[in-house]
Amino acid sequence: MSTPTVKTEPAPLRLVDEPERSGGTGIILFQTLILTWAAAWLTLVVTNNINDFGTNRALIAGMFTMDELDADTVLGNGIEWRAIPEGLAVPALIGVIAYQLLTIVLLWRGAVFAIRALLRREPALPARALRAANLGLSAFAGLFVVFLCGGMWFGYWMKMGPVQMVHLTGLIISILAVIVVNLQPRARV
Repeated sequence: MSTPTVKTEPAPLRLVDEPERSGGTGIILFQTLILTWAAAWLTLVVTNNINDFGTNRALIAGMFTMDELDADTVLGNGIEWRAIPEGLAVPALIGVIAYQLLTIVLLWRGAVFAIRALLRREPALPARALRAANLGLSAFAGLFVVFLCGGMWFGYWMKMGPVQMVHLTGLIISILAVIVVNLQPRARV
């Protein structure tokens, strides 16, 4: 008597869920890059502000005194009363540098937390890293908000367009950075 032969087909391939910590290089890599870039960029800005103090003092003094607007017979005539003495440029620049130094510390703290999460292959930024990153990026955005509002008060957009564009670009980048840092990876189904 013969035994019936059973035809067996190989089992179909199926997707196996990855372990919880095996991801971690997707969005966290980009978030870490953004935070590290902001910290490094602002570190360079402060280094330049300290090493080339005279250039920045002259820019701030020019904005405070509104000399370029005063020389113009059309632009800024209605706001020239807002001018303040040139002597306040040095204390203002020292204040800006102090705020930038605080912001650098906050940004580097957020970047270090993000780097740790990346190296541990976390699936998302831990809450502590996210808080640190948001605090640093909020200070970063605040810097540009102050520059833009202060510059608007002195009408710097009329004669210092490139400076205003740097500040506006910094604010836009900081807003985009906050959005990116707060993105969470999609849950696996």
